[in-house]
Amino acid sequence: EEAVNGALGLSKAKKILPDLVITDVMMPEMTGTELCKRLKTDAETCHIPVIILTAQSDLEHRIEGLETGADSYIPKPFNVKHLNVRIEKLIALRQTLKERFSKSLNMEAQEVTLTSTDERLLQHAIDYIRENMEDPELSVENMSKALGMSRTHLHRKLKALTNQSPIEFIKVIRMKQAAYLLSTGKLSVSEVGYKVGYNTPSYFSSSFNAHFGMSPTAYMEQRGNSNGNEEKEVKK
Repeated sequence: EEAVNGALGLSKAKKILPDLVITDVMMPEMTGTELCKRLKTDAETCHIPVIILTAQSDLEHRIEGLETGADSYIPKPFNVKHLNVRIEKLIALRQTLKERFSKSLNMEAQEVTLTSTDERLLQHAIDYIRENMEDPELSVENMSKALGMSRTHLHRKLKALTNQSPIEFIKVIRMKQAAYLLSTGKLSVSEVGYKVGYNTPSYFSSSFNAHFGMSPTAYMEQRGNSNGNEEKEVKK
């Protein structure tokens, strides 16, 4: 995809959410550094890697480019092979971050803590789901409004960060919270199901079984035995 100036480049980037943006510094309508700054300060596009190309090779301009959040700064004339390697490495790094975010969601729900701009968006999404978890009518539409994003952009953002759709994301958080509650042994299976937004115990049990490969009762018994063995080890 191409754009003839920086303003159109920003508009197109927000619309299609590309894997990576390559921009020159000197462009009509909007400079490359301003384009990068706008992309990196927008929650919908801040995850997109940006490479800035420029004939300005002095240290001051390099620093300016990096301060806007550019992921790579390549002076002209540049070597095409060098550019291709940087593209491959930045996309690979983004994939690594996506896997890390996904793994963080595989932790117990109460243990998930996130920090960067992208991670803060995920934390806000997780917090919203937790706060509304008991509501069976919890919807992607309401979550997108709470996060200040359109449903389409929320879908694209979550897919880019976690490789999960918003519906899958909600289900993962619900299931992990259910596992956490079951592991405490303080609530019955039915009570846990209602706590995480399921109308009927049977629907909750089938969803839990599909996600974890065992029934809520079996999970509770397994964790109970595990906790019991740990207590015995401590007493010894």
